[in-house]
Amino acid sequence: MKTKFFLFLIALSLGLNAMAADGDTYVMGDLTYTVTSEANREVSVKATSQGISGNVEIPLYIQTDSNGRYLVTSIDRDAFQYCSSLTSINIPESVTAIGERAFQYCEALISINIPESVTSIGDYAFEDCHALTSINLPESVTSIGDWAFNKCTALTSIDLPTSVTSIGKYAFYECEALTSIIIPENVTSIGNGVFYGCSALTYINIPKNVTTIGEEAFSDCQNLIEITVDKNNNYFCSVSGCLYNKDCSELIRVPERKNSIDIPESVTSIWDYALSGCSSLTSINIPDGVTSIGEYAFSNCSSLTSINIPDGVTSIATRAFLSCTSLTSINIPNGVTLIGWAAFGNCSSLTSINIPESVTSIDYTAFSGCSNLETIYDFNPEPQSLGGSYVFGGVPSAATIYVPKQSVNRYLVTPGWDYFSDFRALDNVVIMPAATSLTLDQGETFQMWAKTHFAYDTETITSEKWQSLDRDIATISTDGLVTGRTEGETQVRCAITTLNGTYYTSCKISVTDQAGIGDIIADEPAAVDTPAEYFTLQGVRVNADNLTPGIYIVRQGNTAKKVLVK
Repeated sequence: MKTKFFLFLIALSLGLNAMAADGDTYVMGDLTYTVTSEANREVSVKATSQGISGNVEIPLYIQTDSNGRYLVTSIDRDAFQYCSSLTSINIPESVTAIGERAFQYCEALISINIPESVTSIGDYAFEDCHALTSINLPESVTSIGDWAFNKCTALTSIDLPTSVTSIGKYAFYECEALTSIIIPENVTSIGNGVFYGCSALTYINIPKNVTTIGEEAFSDCQNLIEITVDKNNNYFCSVSGCLYNKDCSELIRVPERKNSIDIPESVTSIWDYALSGCSSLTSINIPDGVTSIGEYAFSNCSSLTSINIPDGVTSIATRAFLSCTSLTSINIPNGVTLIGWAAFGNCSSLTSINIPESVTSIDYTAFSGCSNLETIYDFNPEPQSLGGSYVFGGVPSAATIYVPKQSVNRYLVTPGWDYFSDFRALDNVVIMPAATSLTLDQGETFQMWAKTHFAYDTETITSEKWQSLDRDIATISTDGLVTGRTEGETQVRCAITTLNGTYYTSCKISVTDQAGIGDIIADEPAAVDTPAEYFTLQGVRVNADNLTPGIYIVRQGNTAKKVLVK
């Protein structure tokens, strides 16, 4: 009887030793293992301390003294986070998942081997791995998590396998050394800000199966020249290197290297961030059918001197024209009811604006930082509701505010408006030009326009006439097309004749001697010896053998110049 009881105790002891609970840990040198499934004999792995350094080999399995072997199948959440001296790591074929923040802030990590068994890269997995120059993802990976390679600033290339179907938001945020990337054709979803700040990228192709593209997906890509779309894609298309939805009713993204764009007449909506950061864009014509302009749509278009907002637009969205530092005047159409947060914030060259009668609300910091704003024409007899005291923060308090005659005293005492003191009665006619000053190269053109506002609905335009004060320097056609001729300065002038008189507006024109074109001037295209790619000023690639006279952008290697072909 005693023998049987002793054997029972031995068996019980063996049974207990062979079992561990999920969550139990084993510390083995620099690595700690956690039981994730006792039933399947699986563990995850992480660093024992952040002081781990050099090369790390993760074993296929671990051998415990009391409970036998466990297979290593995952890299734990935060596994090697802040291991700043870790330089390389080898992951075994048994691992199927790399957890969230697994290698976050591993600033010295230069190489990593990801085996064919891994199917997912977790959120923030390699964030701020500043030394990582390249990485190969196996064909088994189907998804890349949010912020997965955020700020991997040395990453120059990454091969995305055809198995990938989704790329999480901001996955390659500010990977500023990334020069090229091929999006696999099985990808269906591109998240918000995926390539935000990838300043070395020049081309992007959207494959045929992509159905959704998030906001800011290609924002702050300062050298992006062209976005193309597979012709078999049913959701998106490309026109002149710009991204639109399939029926071309929505402008989604303009590459930041574009210095001009012709938006198709079919467009009715401009997406959030659509032209954000297009710092070479000097002017743009928005089709009359556009009814919606998104948040940040033209933010940081620092060379934009003029823009027309179509009559169908009913609100100016948050930060829509933020930091358009060359914008000198803006015409807000009658029909707009709301001017959003910081809509024209930091437009430091803006000297005059018109606010139509339809505007009833002006949000916080709408014109904050407009330090040269001298004149505001407000056609609403009722002072607008202002979103706080900083709507006009930084605007000179001495600016002149023109309002309907019967409303001068009301504006004078309204909170927010009482920041100003120089209120005057509106003239019967107010003319807002496309620009008040303009710089052109020789041969360059600009479409001028003038918007006329009647304060009291008693006027009718009988004629509109443009003229140049010096046609040798610049000419202007009857419909307002300005052409730079020779170096110098002049003015173009518009005379608006109504039933009750003639009113004038003007724009200063400076013509430069091909400023910025560089040293390449060719009588014939063949005279340019070095092989190069030629683009129009709209960014459309053209055949160098069939160039007509004009100005082109020539890209040779990593440099680009303007070229005058006579």
